[in-house]
Amino acid sequence: MTAQSAGLVERLRTLAQAMYGDGDEWNAYDLLHDAADALAAAPAADGWRPIETAPEGEVVLVGWRDERDDFAEHHTMDVLDEGVWHDHEEHVQWAEAVAPPGSVLPPQTAPYRWWRAIPPLPAAPQAQGEGNGDA
Repeated sequence: MTAQSAGLVERLRTLAQAMYGDGDEWNAYDLLHDAADALAAAPAADGWRPIETAPEGEVVLVGWRDERDDFAEHHTMDVLDEGVWHDHEEHVQWAEAVAPPGSVLPPQTAPYRWWRAIPPLPAAPQAQGEGNGDA
């Protein structure tokens, strides 16, 4: 069980205690909403999360599906800055500046549906003879 899952389980146990232990209905309501928010923010088994839970100011991998073209699955990296997806906004502005009249332009609102953290790169391999006592 991940630490995030364990935290959610603990919140649900606290909720059960609040609902059936002390009768504090408002406290139970707040705890239930907190547990639901934690569950919504938890990554799926494959690491994808709903786009509404994306962090501000962090470059993330985003994805969406568009059945109108041959490549239905799309992925890119972008950063959310004050509620605006930076790279998508630049793409829209560029398209509006250079597209001939009648062109199909990208949507004003980013089509992103999911996000996930970008994993760190693997460690660089050691050069032969480096760090192993060989001189």
